[in-house]
Amino acid sequence: MIPTIAQICTAIHETLGAPLVVSGELVRSENYNRLSEAINDPRVLQVYPQEILPVSTGSGTAFKTFGADTIVIQESIVIYADYYARQRSHLAEDMGQLVLGIEAMRTILKEQEPCEPFGLENTGSYRWSGARVVFDYAGVLHMGWRWIITLEVF
Repeated sequence: MIPTIAQICTAIHETLGAPLVVSGELVRSENYNRLSEAINDPRVLQVYPQEILPVSTGSGTAFKTFGADTIVIQESIVIYADYYARQRSHLAEDMGQLVLGIEAMRTILKEQEPCEPFGLENTGSYRWSGARVVFDYAGVLHMGWRWIITLEVF
């Protein structure tokens, strides 16, 4: 069975954010259904869905299961995990905190199984990338990093 968007976000939140809260690398991690209206603490992670790219059934790349004659549609599901390192104040200190958080999360991302990342079944593969961002959250600037996690599900 294909994992739901909620299951995917929760698996990423629990795998990427929760251990880093326990270790003290993050102050808190927020799943898509628990996002706060403001970032009051440094070192916060927010996980939420961003995009779904399905392969259309008529595209020639959808496929049928063996013997069951069921059409399977592959989807690329894109999840954002935004890391708010700290409120913008001093560039060197902001970047120092940012790099510490990136390294901690990068280690976890590299440890994921390629065919069942985050413990999710029916995922064909996954990939991730990240980029530095200065987030404007409710008019307050935060030095941060956006992880873009793409799962191929079928």
